[in-house]
Amino acid sequence: MAGCSAEAQLQGQPAPPRPLPEGIELAFNHNDTSRYRSPISGQWRQGDDLEAFVLASIRSAKREILVAVQELSLPKVAEALAARYREGLTVKVVLENTYSTPWSEEHPADLAVHQRTRHELLKALGWGDAVVILQRAGVPLIDGSAGSGLMHSKGLPIAAEWICLCHSTFTPPQVVG
Repeated sequence: MAGCSAEAQLQGQPAPPRPLPEGIELAFNHNDTSRYRSPISGQWRQGDDLEAFVLASIRSAKREILVAVQELSLPKVAEALAARYREGLTVKVVLENTYSTPWSEEHPADLAVHQRTRHELLKALGWGDAVVILQRAGVPLIDGSAGSGLMHSKGLPIAAEWICLCHSTFTPPQVVG
C-alpha cells in the first residue's frame, strides 16, 4: 500500500472532554485554556503553573511523599519537601545520579556542555540549590539510575495518589507499605 500524501483537514468540532474520575486532577505544561506568570522570566505563559500544582500537593500530603524525578532544580519544591520531612512525614527523593550532586558544588570546567549550560543558568537565576536544601534537611536521596546511568521516570506518589510528571509513557513502581 502506498502512503497518503494528501493534506488532512479537520472538520467539525472535537469531542467534548470526558469527565475525570473523582480525585483525579490534570495539569499541563502547554494548555491553551490557562496561563501563569513564569517564575524565571516574569512573562505570562500558556499552560498550568506546574510548580504551584506540585507545591499544593506536597502541602496536602498526610503521611508520605515519594519523589522520582530525573532532576530537581526548584528550590521552593525542595523547601516544601524539607518542611514536610521536618514535620515527620516520610519523604524520599529519587534522582538520576547525574543530577544528585548539588549544582553549587560542581566545577563548570569539569562538566559536559549541556551540564555547564544548566549550571550557568541555575547560577544566573540566583535560586538556592534544591539538592543542598534536601541534604541539609536530611531528606533521603536515592540514586534512581544505579546500573543504567539513566532514570527518566517522573512521579510523586502522595498519600497513595500519584502526581505523574510525564512526557513519555510512565509506569509507577510498586509502593510497598
